[in-house]
Amino acid sequence: MIKVLKFLRMFAHLFSGVWLVFYQTRIKKRSAQNPEVQARIRQWFAKSCHILGITINQQGEPIDGPVLFIANHVSWLDIPLVASVASPRFLSKSEISSWPVIGWLARKVNTLFIVRGDRTAAEAASAAIVEGLEEKSQILIFPEGTTTDGKVVGRLHARLFGAPIKVSAPVQPIVIHYTDNNTDAQQSERVPYIGKQTLIANLWAVLGCKDLNANVYFLPPVETGDMPRKELANTLQTQMQITLQKSQAKLRLSH
Repeated sequence: MIKVLKFLRMFAHLFSGVWLVFYQTRIKKRSAQNPEVQARIRQWFAKSCHILGITINQQGEPIDGPVLFIANHVSWLDIPLVASVASPRFLSKSEISSWPVIGWLARKVNTLFIVRGDRTAAEAASAAIVEGLEEKSQILIFPEGTTTDGKVVGRLHARLFGAPIKVSAPVQPIVIHYTDNNTDAQQSERVPYIGKQTLIANLWAVLGCKDLNANVYFLPPVETGDMPRKELANTLQTQMQITLQKSQAKLRLSH
């Protein structure tokens, strides 16, 4: 019964998000970059996490100014989680911009759309990142390229780091570590959205988590300079993996 009530609250909350964006952008005529709009959107995402039963434990702070945020990718939850504590622009395939409601929302919150055309996905993403950084935006990507079980940080695709190097923008790593009391493991086994699981099935599993915690670590930014892409990717992956291991070790000690 509790899971059903959470699901209904989340469904109603989605409509409140549509109204929030409509009111701020169409009635108030404010842009997505307006500080007040960004603050209200962060609050909306924070409430989303609360409804889902997530306790957010944040260490470190997102830096100001144009930056490329990179994070390990465990679940669709990563997006509302990061968006509840920062205000990055997200990357999305261009087809989504034409979807009813969702496409309108994505456009209004300043999403960067990837136009693939004859270019590969990595090239299209790099072009979009360069565009956003040149516009002084903060951008979030998941350079592992797919979701994982969250137990380790997967290989980061080096091609995506050509963009911040090209415009000399810093990269700030974010490490996400989900835990709950459903298992004795140091990583939640219900949160990862992997394999052939459907979104609804994963959402239902998340709603059943006991004492779900999202540990979010903002690491010190790395100045890219003229660092080779592979070297930058390897450096960032090492830093992120060390942080994740420390977080897992802390949980083991607490038990």
